[in-house]
Amino acid sequence: MERSDFKISTDEEIDVALSGQYLLNLPIKVDESKLDKKHLKTYFVDHPHENLPDFADKLLH
Repeated sequence: MERSDFKISTDEEIDVALSGQYLLNLPIKVDESKLDKKHLKTYFVDHPHENLPDFADKLLH
């Protein structure tokens, strides 16, 4: 292992990975100016879903 490219994970790194909390720190923002509204409207009409993204209501009206 000393000569390989692998690094042994620490207990702290394993705990963070198992908790999944690192995913909560990633901000996700949709740039509405770059949405293809015609294509997305067609998609959502043809493929109805529950729990659509927040921006979907602007496309369907």
